[in-house]
Amino acid sequence: MVVTDRRGLSTRTGPVEPGRFVTVRLPAPGRIAGRVRGTAGAWTVRLRGAPEPIVERYEGPAQFEMAPVAVPGSYDVEVIAADGSSATARVDLSDAAPEAELDLVLVPPRLVRGRVVGPDGTPRPGATVGDAVTTADGRFEVAVPAGRRTVLVWDRPGGGLPHRVPLPPGTGDVDLGDVPAAPDRGAGTATP
Repeated sequence: MVVTDRRGLSTRTGPVEPGRFVTVRLPAPGRIAGRVRGTAGAWTVRLRGAPEPIVERYEGPAQFEMAPVAVPGSYDVEVIAADGSSATARVDLSDAAPEAELDLVLVPPRLVRGRVVGPDGTPRPGATVGDAVTTADGRFEVAVPAGRRTVLVWDRPGGGLPHRVPLPPGTGDVDLGDVPAAPDRGAGTATP
């Protein structure tokens, strides 16, 4: 059984016999708030670690508040501005410290370059890397938020199965060189 309170916080219990009372302890409400420096215009805050990721969009003053969030809990906070600048922070809330105040400074996005190639080394035109599509010679250039550790690659025009390509640590631009396409999965002919 899942019990949810009016704030949207929930907990899961084992089976309950009909006619029996059960005591349920719901998580205490927590709060994550902060300031964001270096932004102008629209920006988004993503909170990962909650049962469902929380995404809130803002326009104007660079302050945010996300509440209620479950305590105890560990959360990744990511702020992305319209120009691709970003900031990330890790927050651990506990019963002793149910609130966190953050002061985040946006960092410009990294420019990631490379070339998607098949198993035989031939370029893969039309593959998708992040928000970019590869050229006729398989090359791509995409702006990636500085805190990201991977970039998604769909190696066939129109989709296919994506795979993650790790990015080297740091905040500067990077050239990945040749990025191998994902191996063909389930190659063969489909039958109706």
